[in-house]
Amino acid sequence: MYLSHQYRELARRNLKGKWMRAIGLILICTMVVLVTDIISTLYLQSKNVSSTLIDLTAEIDEKAARAIMISGLIDLLGILIALAFVFAESYVYLSAAYNITPNKAGFLQNLKRAAESATFSLYLYIRILLWTLLLIIPGIIKALSYSMATFIKLENPELSYNQAIERSMQMMHTNKFNLFCLILSFIGYFIVVALITGILGLFIGTLAATLLTTISVAILYIYVMTAVALFYRNLKGEDIKQLDALNSVPGVPAEL
Repeated sequence: MYLSHQYRELARRNLKGKWMRAIGLILICTMVVLVTDIISTLYLQSKNVSSTLIDLTAEIDEKAARAIMISGLIDLLGILIALAFVFAESYVYLSAAYNITPNKAGFLQNLKRAAESATFSLYLYIRILLWTLLLIIPGIIKALSYSMATFIKLENPELSYNQAIERSMQMMHTNKFNLFCLILSFIGYFIVVALITGILGLFIGTLAATLLTTISVAILYIYVMTAVALFYRNLKGEDIKQLDALNSVPGVPAEL
C-alpha cells in the first residue's frame, strides 16, 4: 500500500497533459448543475424571497410558500442531474488513473447511462444517509466502505447494485483508514482555495466569485478523485507506477 503523498504524486504524473481535457469534461457537468442553482436563487429573488434567510418561525404567505416549493423542486432537479453525471465524471477520473486522456466517446458513453448513474448513486447515498442518521461516525465508515462501488460498477456494468457495493466493502475491509488519510491529506489545498477565492470574492463580485470557486473546486476535485481512482487500482492489485498502454478504461469502449 502506498502512502498518501505517493498517490498525490502519481495523480499529478498521470494528469500531466490531460488537465485541460479533464477540466473541460468535468466543468460541463458542474456548470449544468450550477445553472439550476442560479435559476433557483434568481427565482426566489424575483418573488422577493431570500434563499438563505427564510424565517421558519414567521408566517409565510401563500405566494412565498409556492415560491419556496418551486425553488426546492429546481434544487431537487439539480441534485438528480448531478447524480446522473456521476458515471461520466468517474470515467474521467478512472481514465487519468489508467494514464489515458479522457475522450468524448467514453464520456458520452457514460452519459447514456445517466438514468442508471442517478439511481445507483441515489441508492448508495441513501444507504450512507441511513447509517449517518444513527451516528456520524458509522456514516463516515460506511461512506469509506462503499467508496469504490461507483468505480466497480463503471468497470463492471453487469453487476447488480448490491454486488458492486459488496465488492467495494470487501476491497475496503482493511483499507478504510488508508483512504481516510489520503482524502484528509488534501485538506490544505481546500483551505488555500477557500481563502484565495474568498478574498478575491470581495473584489470581483458574487457571480464572478461563484464561477471562480466552481472552477477551482472542480480542478482540485479532479486531483483528489484521480488519487482515489489510483487507490482503487492499487486495491485491485494493479501496478499503478507502471504507465499503462491501454486505449480505454476497462468496461468502457474507446469509441462509440
